[in-house]
Amino acid sequence: MCADQTTCTANEYGGTSFATPMWAGFLALVNQQYAASNSGKTLGFINPALYAIGDGSSYDTDFHDITSGSNGYSATTGYDLNTGWGSPTASLVSALAGSTTQTPGFTLSASPGSVSVAPGAEGSTTITSAVTGGFDSSIALNATGQPSGVTIVFNPTSITGAGTSSMSITVGSSVAPGTYPITVTGTSGSTVETTTVSLTVTSTTAGFSISANPTSISIARNASGDVTITATATGGFDSPITLSASGEGSANSVSFSPTTITGAGSSTMKITVGRNASTGDHTITVTGTSGSTKHTTTVTLDVIR
Repeated sequence: MCADQTTCTANEYGGTSFATPMWAGFLALVNQQYAASNSGKTLGFINPALYAIGDGSSYDTDFHDITSGSNGYSATTGYDLNTGWGSPTASLVSALAGSTTQTPGFTLSASPGSVSVAPGAEGSTTITSAVTGGFDSSIALNATGQPSGVTIVFNPTSITGAGTSSMSITVGSSVAPGTYPITVTGTSGSTVETTTVSLTVTSTTAGFSISANPTSISIARNASGDVTITATATGGFDSPITLSASGEGSANSVSFSPTTITGAGSSTMKITVGRNASTGDHTITVTGTSGSTKHTTTVTLDVIR
């Protein structure tokens, strides 16, 4: 081995057999220093940081570069296929550990970022914290910007490190329709981060209507047919709607699959005609019930021989 590592040639110094154990020792030191600053985490994949240092202004400080010699590939200043980056110096330990160390902190996000709620109803979104640098402290949540009559509750009220909280938004019946940006703030000590939730208060009262397709059907005795019952929701309505029927005649039967629609959706109404059913038209009234709210639609059943 030559005495001066900065001027020796590639044939005298810089072979893989020398560099490999040296790198193992260096990386052990780098990992030790990195773990001390990052809650015991290890360094991970170093190539992006290593190449950034090699291309940076501190290259001559962090590496003993070999600039001459050849083993089939010529050594040059900086990285080359003969000697790589050269041999590491002691300062590379701090350079690598420092280049990958992240300051402990967090960010907030909301999913969904936009929520539509009718007056007198409730909506929700999920607030998520993402952390860096081993951050694991408590983040207190609060909201600002909501109009009078809008109540916001976080469950839980704080997140420790990475996690989620459900943000419930209750809109009073007197809140004016419109779009309101709500700022969600997370505070941990002197660190403050925010995200925004867009609340749209709709102008339509929450509710539903039902319709039938087809609105008339001909079925022979001792046979059956299907009609699709569709529920259309307005104003953010998403409650269960229970379906029932009347007027089909004592010799006939009606069933729904499913028997309940939640919010907007559809159900198949199967009409079975008995073998002794009277021929002619029968008006079937389909009723959708949700709490104290009821809506109806009709289907004309023509029983044929």
